[in-house]
Amino acid sequence: MTRRVSAGGLLPIILILAGVQVAWCHHRQAHSSTASASATANRSWWRSYAPERGSVVLTARKGGFVGGGLEVYPSDRWSLYLDAGFAGLDDEREAGAPAGRANFDIPGVATEDASDAVTYIIDAGKRVHLFKRRSFDLYLGMGVSWFGYDLKNEKNLTVSGGSLLARFGPGARWHFGRFSAGVDVGWYPFELLRFRNDLAPGSGDGFREVPIESRFEGDRFTVSFRSGFRF
Repeated sequence: MTRRVSAGGLLPIILILAGVQVAWCHHRQAHSSTASASATANRSWWRSYAPERGSVVLTARKGGFVGGGLEVYPSDRWSLYLDAGFAGLDDEREAGAPAGRANFDIPGVATEDASDAVTYIIDAGKRVHLFKRRSFDLYLGMGVSWFGYDLKNEKNLTVSGGSLLARFGPGARWHFGRFSAGVDVGWYPFELLRFRNDLAPGSGDGFREVPIESRFEGDRFTVSFRSGFRF
């Protein structure tokens, strides 16, 4: 005997199957969206080509001075930087010329009289970026710098000191992934303050301010190659 099933009897079964199908589709869609969002986030972390607000860039520098620095982006348009570089003295300077490094002279110390020398430069200031969040980064910088030195003179006295300088200059970088590479130019035309300390062995003399004959010097500059990694 064959039992006939009415359409009314099939309706609950159809509704249950439809509900199961809808729930399964929603589950797969949610899983796919989560995986896609995670993959997108990972790709964007690595492939984001330009610094933006909140970015932090660690840099290395070479050219005249060797060192590194830190750059923080409070905005997409401008950043704050702090760099430091170290070096010895130039070896190719003629006898009688002031000792120094690159285009920075040490007043009162001749090249042939200096030994055991360490020179350094610390740059700090602000950079304005002309292109907002672009892989090619062209910027203008302004700030202050400290050029310092520590050496022995012809009397074997320790001579240390330095100058506070105004700094201006452009730079260009190319960002690829989290890495960057480029060139930075620093121009230091104005000497704001100068200090020096000549220490005899066992003396306790302190730094003293030294008069500056001419505060402007137009040929004092650096050109450095920069590489960086962005967080």
